[in-house]
Amino acid sequence: MDYNTIQLIMGSLLLILSIVIIKFPPSKINSSYGSRTNLSMRNIDTWKEGNQKFAQYLFIGSLILIAQKIIIIIINPSNKAAFTILFIISLLLVPILSLIFTNVYLKTIFDSEGNRKNN
Repeated sequence: MDYNTIQLIMGSLLLILSIVIIKFPPSKINSSYGSRTNLSMRNIDTWKEGNQKFAQYLFIGSLILIAQKIIIIIINPSNKAAFTILFIISLLLVPILSLIFTNVYLKTIFDSEGNRKNN
């Protein structure tokens, strides 16, 4: 299996993970499955909202990651090592940015105690 195939599989697995979280969101606050931040674990309302938004961000990020890899395959650059490093960095950034964006989103609709803000 060549590195392009492996990278596409990695991106696809991230996409599948996002779909699993969308279809089967964690119903209870836990330490093993779902988007776990201080704010998202504050109460069940923040937990459900946070995991729904995290899965959406992860889904979009995964699609971008797969599209990025397909474009790289199509243009077939001569410096494959640099593009492999770019892919690995992107692969790491997608879940990290999904968590950050989710937390920012939660802070816009919940106060620090986990109560919904009145808009």
